[in-house]
Amino acid sequence: MADCMLHAHNFHPILEKWFASRFGEPTDVQQQAWKQIASGLHTLISSPTGSGKTLAALMPCMDGIAKKKQTLDVYTPGVRVLVVTPLKALNNDIHDHLLHFMAEIEQMVSTDAESAAWCAITVGVRTGDTKQSTRASMLKHPPDILVTTPESLYLLLTSPRAREILKQVEQIIVDEIHDLAADKRGMHLSLTLERLTAWCERSVQRIGVSATQKPIERVGRYLGGWEGTQPREVAIVESKAEKRYELIVTMPEPARAGADKEAVWTPLVEKLLQLMEGCSTALVFANSRRLCERLTLRLNDHVGYEIAKSHHGSVAREKRLEVERMLKAGELRCLVATSSLELGIDVGHVDLVIQIDSPFTAAAGIQRIGRSGHAVGSASRGVLLARSRSLLPELAVLSQLIAARDIEAIRIPRGSLDVLAQQIVAMVAMGDNLDLARLEQLLTQSDSFRGLLREQWLAMLEVLAGLYPFVRPLIEWDRDTGRLYPVAATQMAALTGAGTIPQSTAYPVHHNETGLHLGELDEEFIHESSIGDVFQLGTASWRIVRIRPERIYVREADNRYSEIPFWRGETGGKSFELGVQTGQIWRELRDRLQVMPSNFLLRSINDQSSQSVQSVPSSQSSQSESVQSVPSSQSVQLTQSVQPDQSARQNNLLPGSSAAEQRTEIDLRVQDWLEKTYNLDYEASSSLIALVRNQIAVNTVPTDRTIVIETFADEHNQTHYVLHSLFGRKLNRTWLMAIDRALKHKGLPAIYSNAKDNGIELIFPDFSEAILQVIMALTPTQAEQSVIESVAESGMFAAAFQRLAETSLLLSRSFTRMPAWKKRLRGHELLKDALPFKERFPFFQEAMRECLEEHVDIEHLQHILKAITAGDIQFAAHRNHFPSPLAAQFQSDYVQRRMYESDALSQDLQVELLGFSLQMAAEIFGAEAVRNQVNPQVMAAEADKLAKLDEPLDAKEDVLHYLKERGDASLDELRKVSSNEGQQVSTWVGGLMQQGSVTDISLGGVTRFICSEEHEFYRSLGHSPVSRAFVFQRFADGKLSFTTDELSERYELPLTLAASWIQEASLAGMVTIAPFVDADKEELWTSSKVASRLIRLSLQSYRRNGQAFSPAMYVQHMPLLRKLSERTERTGMDKLAMSLAI
Repeated sequence: MADCMLHAHNFHPILEKWFASRFGEPTDVQQQAWKQIASGLHTLISSPTGSGKTLAALMPCMDGIAKKKQTLDVYTPGVRVLVVTPLKALNNDIHDHLLHFMAEIEQMVSTDAESAAWCAITVGVRTGDTKQSTRASMLKHPPDILVTTPESLYLLLTSPRAREILKQVEQIIVDEIHDLAADKRGMHLSLTLERLTAWCERSVQRIGVSATQKPIERVGRYLGGWEGTQPREVAIVESKAEKRYELIVTMPEPARAGADKEAVWTPLVEKLLQLMEGCSTALVFANSRRLCERLTLRLNDHVGYEIAKSHHGSVAREKRLEVERMLKAGELRCLVATSSLELGIDVGHVDLVIQIDSPFTAAAGIQRIGRSGHAVGSASRGVLLARSRSLLPELAVLSQLIAARDIEAIRIPRGSLDVLAQQIVAMVAMGDNLDLARLEQLLTQSDSFRGLLREQWLAMLEVLAGLYPFVRPLIEWDRDTGRLYPVAATQMAALTGAGTIPQSTAYPVHHNETGLHLGELDEEFIHESSIGDVFQLGTASWRIVRIRPERIYVREADNRYSEIPFWRGETGGKSFELGVQTGQIWRELRDRLQVMPSNFLLRSINDQSSQSVQSVPSSQSSQSESVQSVPSSQSVQLTQSVQPDQSARQNNLLPGSSAAEQRTEIDLRVQDWLEKTYNLDYEASSSLIALVRNQIAVNTVPTDRTIVIETFADEHNQTHYVLHSLFGRKLNRTWLMAIDRALKHKGLPAIYSNAKDNGIELIFPDFSEAILQVIMALTPTQAEQSVIESVAESGMFAAAFQRLAETSLLLSRSFTRMPAWKKRLRGHELLKDALPFKERFPFFQEAMRECLEEHVDIEHLQHILKAITAGDIQFAAHRNHFPSPLAAQFQSDYVQRRMYESDALSQDLQVELLGFSLQMAAEIFGAEAVRNQVNPQVMAAEADKLAKLDEPLDAKEDVLHYLKERGDASLDELRKVSSNEGQQVSTWVGGLMQQGSVTDISLGGVTRFICSEEHEFYRSLGHSPVSRAFVFQRFADGKLSFTTDELSERYELPLTLAASWIQEASLAGMVTIAPFVDADKEELWTSSKVASRLIRLSLQSYRRNGQAFSPAMYVQHMPLLRKLSERTERTGMDKLAMSLAI
């Protein structure tokens, strides 16, 4: 039967025989996929983990290669099949499998004399980890099948030699397509696929593969792209196979009261070991690299030998590959990993997968738990282990979704300008005669960019072509012909800036003796470490020997109490949809447990010291709550009504039994429901029931229909306001932004605020009912406006702008590590330069769009606020003397605030950032001292630099660059900065005007020359703020100093108008009084950039020329140091004056 099913697909006899001997009967998904792929259609395959979907995609591709090699007289060497995956680990896994398959086929052919002629199929892998020698060899002898990543494929297409091996590509397989399609890497890949099709000059068949994709039709449209006005046809193959999941939701025993930090880990480790009993191999997933390393250390310390190893992205490639090999070979009892082993990787036989805390999505849970039972038809066994009982409802929802394979719908983003900018630079770098027509055609074929407005990408082209003088030009754009040409920086920018993954600021870790790369550590962790410190990485302890600017060197350490490194920015969060489902479980739990007699629960409430902000009727016991939101001038009335079904159960449940007996019976029934419906074991269900009962006793239970606000005072007498909102961190962060702005408008700023998955916390000096009224009175319209305004002023916007600038290549990247502070500084500098053009500079709008779409959730916040207004969601407000069980989890966050909270700059710092050195020095030492300390030699050197005396113009290209950098110039000015006494300047300018790059205008009775694309700015100079900023800033930046008269004369401006320009620029921090003149005697202005540079270079000069104090001089000043350290009633300058009077 199996032979018949295989024979129907007409595979090469050798491949057919190998598959039958190796796997036997093909699976349903394989048969469906083989038929569609053989027809030539683009194909999207959706099938559970372990159903054979990888070979469903690869088998027809291998068959095509084998038949071509056998039948073609001349087989042109080149890659025939590309396999693109999102992870290097997955690349290596597929590569290893293919090599193993080919070795088995070769072995079969060598031992079977009757086998037909067979030409070996070669396989290669190309990622960022591939050695240079391997890459060079691949160009000479390209493999038939190449496994790579989206970024490496982009680089191959952007290299003149490397892309030649892709000319013969016929099929491309995108593995784990759901992971790529959901973010910017997918947009990047979408354009790369279109570039590949254009390069091959024929349709390249696209095959997508994933176990988790929804909606599948949308993913298919992304994969296929468009032809004209219609999406390309994509055959969708969905497996009929049922995947079984055996799941348990559990938690460790609670740590004993008063346990120290070390003992807190014991219950978790013991629970893990208990779960692993009887398992030959277990895979443990952690949500952060720090937890991964910590768990590995605790497990090994507890058992006294190395039972576990760690695997994450900061472990060196060689170490990761060795760990993966040991896992596949069955040599590892336990592996603790992050998402680095999540996607599609065959890790060999794994008996059990344990997920620590929430995987946040059902799709991630399916991928992770699917690592066990990976064989066709096997059940996947998994445990969702909660470290905190407040996580149990979320894990209960996820266990149900995972078992049903009910995954979340993915959102496929579109039209990111930074991705497009990078791809355009790469295409122009290859010199393929790219013009606007071809570019527009390419964009309409890509599903990710076909909806992008023409004016948007044209504005982006203006930036790349150097319209703005503060952005280096990366391409040349001929406006007359529409052609795009490379410039000197094009090729290097395209190669160094590949991809959308931000450039890492982590420190590489190398062995001091061998130089072996061991992994990476967070920059902040290194800044807080010293030589001699011991840390753990990859289950080994390492002692820091040397710290260099680009890397650190370590050696082995015996210290088993090594520090666990931390890595920033690793936390995830649940979605709004998961939050709603979690709230539904809370509500049902509350209702199932709230069938106690009213007088019993009422006694529990009265025994507590909790009191409502408003009156709470005695029917508190029989929830469901109905809390009315009213205008702030009225009180908030809390009322509860008994549900009919609950009343019936109250009256009929165990007549004559005591309240305690009824409560026990109810708990047993709820436990049974939790086990059968949500897979909670006895410990987890008991703990969750206890949590809900404790919350009921002192407060209201938050649900999908009830938002609880509780207030309490801490030991410092500060008042905490905790808003229990179960709708996820993204929505809660958005809500907090709106609340925070509304409170500030009312003069009620919080001293601390934080948004988490399950709520919002704000801390104030004292209690005020007005704060509650502001929170509850917020309307959807007010919230939207407040969030938009808050985003524009936040560090979120600055960080988004910086990422966009990096991806779009506006900020140059390098092959070496760049410190985070330097990246932020460069991003802020570009943001400040572009600020005057915010209405026109396209990346301002793009940064705002990205923030509103990716980082905040206005849509769902408005949905919640509308539901509150309609009464579908209600508030319950309580004022307590202590936090409720659910509020207690917020307290620890307050004392563990991040050291580096935000990219945001304070308002005063934003205004005075550039000039702070000058102003601070003037305040401390006096303006006269500052003027005297500007080094005359530095001034002279700066004047020469600004006059371009050190870089004379030698060609017409230099003239064009000068006009772009410095702005308008007359022939006489150009001659002064040209070589050969400017004899050829007229010829150069004439040539530029003839080719349309330069035009002339009349300013102040003088003919001046400008870049043609800037003519609009000069024409509207008198009335356009954008034009004024564009022209004036270059004028100021190109001079050591200038006067109001000079500005007025140059641009034919009335003196009053010129003075107002300077005044506005001064207020904006763009210009300042020249640091080397007396402002009372002379009005001389200079650019803030020039002034900052003069001060900085003068300080450097004095430091270089400065001499150390002699020992005698140092000793003479020791009494002053001692005097300064004494405690006195005087402070500040008074104390200093008294001390100097020794």
